[in-house]
Amino acid sequence: MSCECVAQFGSVYQLCMTLFNISVWSS
Repeated sequence: MSCECVAQFGSVYQLCMTLFNISVWSS
């Protein structure tokens, strides 16, 4: 697993968590 893969996964994970938090707060 390369650093690029980890960094890419990190940003995707952060984006998913942001969307999840938005959906929780808006409901």
